[in-house]
Amino acid sequence: MLSDLAQEPVRSVARRVAIVVAGDLPIHAVLQQMTDGRQGAVLVTDEQGVLCGIFTERDVLMKLGDDEALRNRPVSELMTAEPNRVRASEHLGAALHRMREGGFRHLPIVDQASKPVGILSIRDVLVVVADHFPKEILNLPPVPRRGPSPLDGG
Repeated sequence: MLSDLAQEPVRSVARRVAIVVAGDLPIHAVLQQMTDGRQGAVLVTDEQGVLCGIFTERDVLMKLGDDEALRNRPVSELMTAEPNRVRASEHLGAALHRMREGGFRHLPIVDQASKPVGILSIRDVLVVVADHFPKEILNLPPVPRRGPSPLDGG
């Protein structure tokens, strides 16, 4: 049931271990970690290990671009500071609400001290939904594509 899924704790949905970096790490090193870890976001912490920001693929596209000089700057200069977050014990429904309202594809998961313990991605959510509704999703008939839809501008 969908209502059961909404009550699922966030900690049971997040599938990956978050990449956590210090705010003074150079952008080029962060990008390498994102590439190596095949993740679209990293969590940035302060000296006490408390979440202070998130750096995502979108930050790379919107802020970094091709500016070679920025690649050596600390990630704290380009991260999204004080990002929305969710506690591991909160329900998936609350996390999805935050993700939808904010247009986020990644949501940091923190403990009571605001230290990162994981990251929830929209991909994690899709996997869980598919697992809960396998018959409904896996048995969908194919829809042949016959040209652009009006949503594609055609």
